[in-house]
Amino acid sequence: MKIKPLLLSALFFTAFSLHTVAGSLSNAVPLTANLIFDLEKKWNGFGPANQFNSDEMICWALVAHGNGTNIVYFRNTPSLGEEFAFKLFNENGREMPKTNKGFTYSKPPRQPKDEEDLIRYFKNDGIRRGVLHDLFCPNEMFVIKDKGVYQLEVQMRICVPMTNGMPDTNAMLDFRKAYAATNCGVIESPSVRVKIVKE
Repeated sequence: MKIKPLLLSALFFTAFSLHTVAGSLSNAVPLTANLIFDLEKKWNGFGPANQFNSDEMICWALVAHGNGTNIVYFRNTPSLGEEFAFKLFNENGREMPKTNKGFTYSKPPRQPKDEEDLIRYFKNDGIRRGVLHDLFCPNEMFVIKDKGVYQLEVQMRICVPMTNGMPDTNAMLDFRKAYAATNCGVIESPSVRVKIVKE
């Protein structure tokens, strides 16, 4: 997936909510207490967007919550296909079928089996202000035959240090603690929900 550097003000990471028949749209959600996950437009990415065309590239960003001065450290999932979970629903709430590519890029996540597995497959990462990444065009991941307005739900997964079954957000602020931690687990964000328009 291609990336585009982007400096992002915390102002733009206030979640936008809009009540719809299918539910509540939310284009930015907390992944942990110190990380926010959102969806954005590729060419005017100045914060979360709530609507995309079915043939439009959707981008995602992950930023540290707060003033953007602290780097938050974590580990990535072993493959791109495990990084996100996503579903698309029509106006009647029926889930739309995925393409072969859609199934490839939405595999169930796996947890690290042991320390060797963690170090070998779950690569170190860290974020502060955010980088804009390509996610996908909806019509590449779903079979969308009819014109209309759909609702896309996307969840992001990362691997983080855990304490008592919860993300250790203090350890995530210190790269020595974050990367030395052996008690780690893959967590999943709440769903980001946005409109997809098929014209």
